[in-house]
Amino acid sequence: MENKDFSKHKKALRANNYLVKIGRWITLKLSKKAVNGEVAVQDIVDLISVGAFYFVLLIFTFPVALPLPYPPGFPSICGVPIFLITIQMIVNKKKVLLPKFIKNYRIKLDLIYLIIKKSDKGLRMLSKVIMAGRMRVLTSPKLSPLYGLNFFALSLCILIPFPGTNFVPAIGIFVSCIG
Repeated sequence: MENKDFSKHKKALRANNYLVKIGRWITLKLSKKAVNGEVAVQDIVDLISVGAFYFVLLIFTFPVALPLPYPPGFPSICGVPIFLITIQMIVNKKKVLLPKFIKNYRIKLDLIYLIIKKSDKGLRMLSKVIMAGRMRVLTSPKLSPLYGLNFFALSLCILIPFPGTNFVPAIGIFVSCIG
């Protein structure tokens, strides 16, 4: 039996794209864990499990990777979690450890559905461009500490409070996490 929250968005989430199918699967699973139409960040991270490090890095690098003016200190606010997550990758942790205030933060399911619906076109393009040419050997979980070391160096650049030292490293982490 389908959850009512999921069924009202079902038509909007139809797609033949692999990434969008993953998004549909995630929303279906999250709708089962929802309380009052909301789900905790930790539920999302637990559901993704293997790629959770990359997913969480995407969330924190996205605002810095946008070529928009932001207030002084903003990259450092996003850079500290990136820094901490990369250390976990280097020591080969199996699960992302988040501070309580982040992992207990609740997100409305409607917002998750809206993000998946709006990102459909972009995900289709990404799957054609990035996913088609990648080598499977480069996505091995055994390489996670190596990627963590690379992201660690880039996170140090993001933490430097000088203009121009944040955008390019954030783009590097963002693109690496996508593909």
